[in-house]
Amino acid sequence: MSRGLRWASGIPVIVCACWTGQSDVVREKAAAYMPCSRDGIAVTKLVADPKKDHSTLSGKAVYRVEGCGQHLFYICEGWDSYEQKSLCEPSAKPE
Repeated sequence: MSRGLRWASGIPVIVCACWTGQSDVVREKAAAYMPCSRDGIAVTKLVADPKKDHSTLSGKAVYRVEGCGQHLFYICEGWDSYEQKSLCEPSAKPE
């Protein structure tokens, strides 16, 4: 039996899990808004202090996106089970 290959009732079974990370989803969506390539876009996850931040963003991931002299913010909340990726939307148009 080779490594990475499992046998179930004499039938080889290969297990694979694939998903897209939130920063990759944000970069992909931002590339559609900005006149930059994906490589020219920087994505930074913003971390709020839960002791100080009691806003409506609680439980959501917020990312700052910069590229081509513009910046915008994305908010990620929820999961698209069909596409197997996070649901992320811009909070405003690029500045």
